[in-house]
Amino acid sequence: MSRSTAIHPATGPSVAITIGAYKAVDFIRLNIAACRRVFGDSTPILISDDPSAYSESIQALAGEEGCAYQGSSNRRSHCSGDWQAFINGCVFARSCGADVAIKLSQRFVPVDHRFKDLLLSPFSDPNVAVVYPSQMSKKQLARPGIKIYSMFSMLTDCFAWRASEVDPEMLLATFVERQMTGDKTATVPEFAWRQIVDRDFPGRAVGVEKLSNPVYGETKCYLRKASAKQGEYHRLAVELGL
Repeated sequence: MSRSTAIHPATGPSVAITIGAYKAVDFIRLNIAACRRVFGDSTPILISDDPSAYSESIQALAGEEGCAYQGSSNRRSHCSGDWQAFINGCVFARSCGADVAIKLSQRFVPVDHRFKDLLLSPFSDPNVAVVYPSQMSKKQLARPGIKIYSMFSMLTDCFAWRASEVDPEMLLATFVERQMTGDKTATVPEFAWRQIVDRDFPGRAVGVEKLSNPVYGETKCYLRKASAKQGEYHRLAVELGL
């Protein structure tokens, strides 16, 4: 992998955002509106859709909002559909000429500029190639029964990488190789990305603590499925006029 050049801190990197989608039209609408507010109206956004009975509505929403849309030809598993969003995000960011590719899951929704700063400021170091949320504390979980989210050493519902350095063919090859092992957890995105980070970007990936564990007492600068409640999403939607 080639070393990157520094990004001027005054302007920051240009970004292209991919939102992984499946069924939840209202969350996708909310996420688009939130990304526009945080990153700017001109920021390119791709909706990467796993096919469902809602795909026609999701594609229509993408068109209404001026977003690109890419749907797969057949239904995928949860993990392979999520991985497809990473691959689509790689291709999309490069086609847009963006410095940084961002992938968000549909229910990971940015709230204000502090999220943008947390995610992008590490890229001011030219050595940094990948930025991700670090391990989540069990104290952050919004409800019982989802402790699995606190067991991963990194989270992938929010992820960013230098578009020039992460190759979509490499992502596909890594996923297929892991899939062929037959291990039930092989294709879990958190494990696949851990392999890639350790193998291809040693010392060049940054885990951001506040992207997993917000400071107690501070208002949230993002909402995550595992740590947010329905009312928080609803309040943000009202704030955005939805």
